Amino acid sequence: MWYTLQSIKSQTFKSAQWVVADGDSDDGSIDCLRQYGEGNLVLIREKDNGIYDAWNKAVRHSIGEWIVFLGAGDQFGDEKTLEKVYKILSEPGNEMVRIAYGGVFCHRGILMEN
Repeated sequence: MWYTLQSIKSQTFKSAQWVVADGDSDDGSIDCLRQYGEGNLVLIREKDNGIYDAWNKAVRHSIGEWIVFLGAGDQFGDEKTLEKVYKILSEPGNEMVRIAYGGVFCHRGILMEN
């Protein structure tokens, strides 16, 4: 979880809301989250019926135009990932994009799709 939080915190795109759905875990992740106690963090802490139930709860608390799903242990390719994706999705001709999906990774500093 720590690597995921570091990856989120390092993003240069700062106009993001972070919604974390925690299934009432006792693995120390809440302590990790409290260290990051930024104003744009929403924490949902309650039992759930698995990851998709948790993500659906998070969606209901989201206020943004786009949603990115990261699981505990996931990381962005680099600190500019959200900035790059936002720029692409904001380009003329892309306003009709509703779903952007892909295994995206960074190789030698270049954002690539899987």
